[in-house]
Amino acid sequence: MTSGIATPKKRRKVKIDFTVFSYYSDFLRFIMNVKYSPSAIVIENSNLQASVFNYKASKSVLAKIARNVGQNQACSQITIDLCKELFIDSEIHDISPLDKGGKWNHERFVMECMERNHAYDVKSNQDQRDAYKLALIGLKDDSGVYWGIDPSFRNKGMVLCQIIVDGNV
Repeated sequence: MTSGIATPKKRRKVKIDFTVFSYYSDFLRFIMNVKYSPSAIVIENSNLQASVFNYKASKSVLAKIARNVGQNQACSQITIDLCKELFIDSEIHDISPLDKGGKWNHERFVMECMERNHAYDVKSNQDQRDAYKLALIGLKDDSGVYWGIDPSFRNKGMVLCQIIVDGNV
C-alpha cells in the first residue's frame, strides 16, 4: 500500500580523493598499509592495447618512448597482480586505454562531477581525470570505496583516485 506521496531519494555523500605517487615504491608502501578492501578497483592496463604506434623520430627518441612504454606496461601488470593478491574481497578489473575511452578536459571533469554530486577540492590534471574515469567504471550505486588507478608515470607520477561513498573508510 502506498500513500501517494513521493519521498525524495536520499542524496549520497560522495567525495573524490586523489593520491599521486612520485615513485612506484611510494605506491607499494601505501597499498601494503591499506586497512580496508575497496569495493572495486579498476586499473588501466596498457598491456591490453594491441596497437603499435608508428612514430617518426630519431632512434634515441624512439628508444626513450619504448622504455617509457615498457615501464608503464610493467607497472600496470604488477599493480593488477598485487591488488588481486592483497584485496581478495574486492572486484578487480583491468581495462585497456581504448576501453577507458577518450580524454576529458577539466571542464568535462567538472561537469561529470557535478552531475553525480561528487565533491572534489583540486584542479585536476589529465592523469587524475583518467584515474577518476577508471573509478567510475567500478562504481556501484551503494556505499563503499572505489579505486581507479592510472599506473603511468607520464607527468607527476602514478595516480590513485578514490571515490568514497557515504563517508566509508
